[in-house]
Amino acid sequence: GVLGAGQMGAGIAFAHARRGFNVLLSDVSDEVLRAGFNRLRRPMEGRIKAGRMKPEEMIDALARVLGRSRSRLDAQGVPRRRGARRARDRER
Repeated sequence: GVLGAGQMGAGIAFAHARRGFNVLLSDVSDEVLRAGFNRLRRPMEGRIKAGRMKPEEMIDALARVLGRSRSRLDAQGVPRRRGARRARDRER
């Protein structure tokens, strides 16, 4: 996981997602997290325009990134179990 969706955190998440790793990107609020996802998209869009990346590759890379705001994580940066149970219950 990457703590912080700022310039460096988004760059680290971008590099790993592009190489096929699943990434948990977290920050203090949903607003800051959205800005981090915008930072993720910009270099990918630039690569597409330059012909160094296909649009499908961008979609695949972005699908590998899961965003969580700090309010949805416990003190160790792990998703809270209560939310995980709710997601599991919705599948039933």
